[in-house]
Amino acid sequence: MKRKRGIAIAAAVIGIAVGTILGNTIWTVLPSHAAVNRTAQSSVRWHGLLEVNTSLMQSLFHSQVETAQGKSISLAEVKKPILFSAPFCPWCAKTEKLLIANHRLGKFQIVGVGLDGGAKDLPFPPMSVTTVQAAKVLFARDWHYYGIKWPVEGLDFAMPGSPIDRAIQSYPFFLIPHNGKWYADMGYNPSLQFWKSILG
Repeated sequence: MKRKRGIAIAAAVIGIAVGTILGNTIWTVLPSHAAVNRTAQSSVRWHGLLEVNTSLMQSLFHSQVETAQGKSISLAEVKKPILFSAPFCPWCAKTEKLLIANHRLGKFQIVGVGLDGGAKDLPFPPMSVTTVQAAKVLFARDWHYYGIKWPVEGLDFAMPGSPIDRAIQSYPFFLIPHNGKWYADMGYNPSLQFWKSILG
């Protein structure tokens, strides 16, 4: 089970980088296990997170996001852990509520992804997002529904159709820097000890 999870995370990391480079949505397409291990260094772990290959991080960090103020920046300008979150995603909401309750969400830069998506059980349809203002309205609406009290003015957005948005198809996904390296994981983790160990 742990090996499968490791391979899935490695594939996600590769998907981000390859999607960024080629402009394709590649998230669940797996190369051979050996190639996954070579490229994403899936055997190197820190607190259970997989180390991300430096060349892949450089490719990812060349990608652009939009700030809530409408400025285009590269991810390289983000100097703290990054949480990729979709507004409609219940597991993202659970993660955010846990981190807010324990005063740790502020340690992340949140990047909104999946802005044109939606969930069947929500009481409102997906929105067509073409501007940063619309992205902020969308997050404010969905976060209100989930009971998340957090300002949208501090968010960045991977706009629909952007390389990061095309690459990231599973949420939440997060990147954590440690000792000059970046580590990745995905999904909801209810353990406060886990978050304390990786965020301090």
